[in-house]
Amino acid sequence: MTKPNILLLTVEALRFDRLGMSGYRYNTSPVLDRMVEHSLWCENGFSLAPSTQPSMPTIMTSSRPLSYGGYDLGIKNRPNSLPLILKNNGYQTCHEITFPWLRSTYGYDIGVDNIGHHYNVTGIVGATVHTIRSHVLAYDRGEL
Repeated sequence: MTKPNILLLTVEALRFDRLGMSGYRYNTSPVLDRMVEHSLWCENGFSLAPSTQPSMPTIMTSSRPLSYGGYDLGIKNRPNSLPLILKNNGYQTCHEITFPWLRSTYGYDIGVDNIGHHYNVTGIVGATVHTIRSHVLAYDRGEL
């Protein structure tokens, strides 16, 4: 039996009510609309957090954003990452990443065979600043 292909497409700040598949009157998402016609998709998916950084650990590991020490480390210390489960079940896994928080620094390479990074330098700098912000502030307060 052939395993079905799986495409997990996550998009930051995508409004369902602005997509053709939701009945929106403008042709804003023709490619996604065609994909949905031949796909199984989750119509009632809900996020446990309002932004990408805390949402992705939930999506990738079925754990709460603040579990396992919080979301600052992504999925690095969490069990059961989706790519690892798929890999252990004979799938080849690939990440095409456009958001710097989803890189290997935060464990998103666990179980992934191939990774493509597609983001600009400004995004990397912003993510790095956010990552070290607490240390810089602690240094400024004389705590380090």
